[in-house]
Amino acid sequence: MSRNKPGKVFSVALVDGGVAYAIARHGKGAKGVISAAGLKPSLTLRPREVGEDMRNQAVNFKTDERQVV
Repeated sequence: MSRNKPGKVFSVALVDGGVAYAIARHGKGAKGVISAAGLKPSLTLRPREVGEDMRNQAVNFKTDERQVV
């Protein structure tokens, strides 16, 4: 059985009123990514899917470190 790669970008509301972005397969996974990053996601508001243009602001976005200058 193969696993699907996370491909959706979610906006997760934080307890302090801020917003964080995460790349995940579903909303529950996005909350897990945010809490693993040391942030506190809101327990009452659900994560919502946002556009691909926010992908580079996600807490788990990986940059390509192999680029040659």
